[in-house]
Amino acid sequence: MFIGQLGWAAVGASGSTLLAALAAEVKPDDKVNYLALLTTTGALVAVICMILAGTLSDRTRSKFGPRNPWIIGGAIVGTLAFACIGLTRNPTLLVIAQMVYQGGLNCMLSAFNAVPPDYVPDSVLGKVSAFGGAGYLLAQIIGAVIAGTLVTHPSHGFLIAAWMMMASSIIVVLLLPPHPLRNQSPRPPVTWHQFGAQIKPPSDGQFWWILVGRFLFVISLFMVMQFQLYIATDAMGMTRAAAGKLIATNSAVLAITAIILDAVTGPWSDKIKRRKPFTMIAPLVAGAGIIPLLLVNQPWTLTIFAAMGGVAFGTYMAVDGALMVEVLPNRDDSARDLSFLNAANSLPIVFAPGIGAALVKAVGYPGLFIATIILSILGSLCITRVTRVT
Repeated sequence: MFIGQLGWAAVGASGSTLLAALAAEVKPDDKVNYLALLTTTGALVAVICMILAGTLSDRTRSKFGPRNPWIIGGAIVGTLAFACIGLTRNPTLLVIAQMVYQGGLNCMLSAFNAVPPDYVPDSVLGKVSAFGGAGYLLAQIIGAVIAGTLVTHPSHGFLIAAWMMMASSIIVVLLLPPHPLRNQSPRPPVTWHQFGAQIKPPSDGQFWWILVGRFLFVISLFMVMQFQLYIATDAMGMTRAAAGKLIATNSAVLAITAIILDAVTGPWSDKIKRRKPFTMIAPLVAGAGIIPLLLVNQPWTLTIFAAMGGVAFGTYMAVDGALMVEVLPNRDDSARDLSFLNAANSLPIVFAPGIGAALVKAVGYPGLFIATIILSILGSLCITRVTRVT
């Protein structure tokens, strides 16, 4: 889990800043709207591929297991498409490459995120979730270093970062034990009509409160994180090179604080057998970290936000994976159901620039900050509605 999260998230972390820099080069007079186009179209493909691949992964029976073909196949497609983003300046081809990258990435993630319910006993889910969270958070440092170093040459960044996802996926497949804990008896064939019915998300209310709360928390954090480059250059008057160094520093601050909280919170939640308190407090901490940005227009406020965001994100990541597995209504459909839940985690990262662009154009950066505070509070309130998990 550590290695798999490290690989894909390092690519994604570098890609968010590099994509913003590339959008500014390709469409300098309309960079905000063009970045929104790139990320929104990618998000639509991501949703479709994650849910379809998750459902198909649950039904896959091969000598390589139900998850491995999707992990490797998605990683190959995503890696090649991510590298292709760095090979063109054509606006249309960039949109297509971004869509293919998101499709491959989310096919891989739909299978990879189903590994814990297949292999991991409930008694150590918090610890495993913490290891996965640590990989994700360390990836933020690696991605930030790549992006901060190459923000003035974003095409090079795409070509360099792309291969980490493929390498980590190969290692994951080689290290996974051959037989999961969960029974993998053959499934009877189904018609296309039956398959279409299976793609629907579960109607379980507890599942939906987790999904909505997760979505609101992540988007409240990443709407600001993904606009750091434009906040620093447009609102605070920094050069792109100076902003790149600031973003690299802030990403390191976020990741270090998050890793510390992740290492403590995951095992702690296993020990006390509680998940909800951590996922209720984390969004409120992230919202509080945005207040300095709202009050003072100085670069150091972005660093304060990064530190408090790291505390919030590390706390959340440490127990989030365990919480999602424990709330599943039926583990035989774990990849499908986790695909919906993980869409609430990955899609805000993709949708954030589009929603943020609309807010910035309508009410400016202060309006963006106020909106993220409100979303973080609503995300915490959603978790209070979950009763199946303590």
